[in-house]
Amino acid sequence: MQKFLWLLSVFVVLSTPVRAEENFGTLPAAAAEMQPVLPSCSDENLKEQVKEKVMDYFEKNPRLSIVERRRQQLLLRNLKNFSEIPVAEFDKKENFTVADKILMTKVNDGLEDKDLRLCRSDVRGRVQPVYLFLHPENYQIIVDILNFRPGQSANSDFFIIYE
Repeated sequence: MQKFLWLLSVFVVLSTPVRAEENFGTLPAAAAEMQPVLPSCSDENLKEQVKEKVMDYFEKNPRLSIVERRRQQLLLRNLKNFSEIPVAEFDKKENFTVADKILMTKVNDGLEDKDLRLCRSDVRGRVQPVYLFLHPENYQIIVDILNFRPGQSANSDFFIIYE
């Protein structure tokens, strides 16, 4: 029994970090400096990468009905212009999936509104707007393409890594 208690106390001592507040105190500031700058919603490279991802999806998932093909054409036309919406002012009544994604990212990644960018496509016609949600992750810029696929959930994997 004494041997067990001795081993347990050694394990606890070795597993407890020494001066944890000193070791990790400057890490957030250094990590924040290394995060890339988010592109603007009107960035041509961003729009081109999003369009390529959407076109790739359409090629892999062809729709045969005339209505679906027309929807695809309208959607592609609406991907030409995006305007920025302040993340703090986004109303969940506008789109619950987008609001859910914003909240999940802020909580899970520990980000603030200033670290995020939300872009909405300029809608023409009957197609719902497409949202681009930009946020840093692992020193890269992740662009989630939301409200693009019908029934898309907030944790879907339809995204690009901005380059």
